[in-house]
Amino acid sequence: MLQIRVTGKEKEVEPFLHDLKRCPQFEWVNEAFSATDYEINTTCSLRHDPCKGYQVVHLYSENGEVITIPLSGMILAEMEEGKRIIAGWHFDIFA
Repeated sequence: MLQIRVTGKEKEVEPFLHDLKRCPQFEWVNEAFSATDYEINTTCSLRHDPCKGYQVVHLYSENGEVITIPLSGMILAEMEEGKRIIAGWHFDIFA
């Protein structure tokens, strides 16, 4: 388990924590915070699973070829029957 301590102005800390909570590879365990007039002190406990935020999309062509695309933060939305939109991030370190 990891522990992260974040200290700063509320308008900076809250968006950071919100973004961190949205990352699928982090499992939020608990959070403790204290506040003064000037800043917020937050200690977060979480578990990190790097494979959880990573998924692989396989596209099949008409001639049977398979295109494999690894994606981080993948979102799948079905627009209508048989039509889907896939969104995510792909990084090619050799590009």
